Amino acid sequence: MQQQRMKWEEICRRAEWRGQWLALDDCAFDAETGQPIEGAVVDADSSLVDLCQRIRANGQRHCAIRFCEN
Repeated sequence: MQQQRMKWEEICRRAEWRGQWLALDDCAFDAETGQPIEGAVVDADSSLVDLCQRIRANGQRHCAIRFCEN
């Protein structure tokens, strides 16, 4: 999985991530909403449960999870 840090808008332009739950690491957060606005995609899945299970199994406990709209 790609580990380059990107802005959320850039991430959402990538066709392979649309409609997917994304695990983001090394995040920057919006001060007002608390939502991640930048980060490195470390994993993605259409199933939130499957994504969280893999993240937990890999010991990546500090990831932000966000859904990338179609």
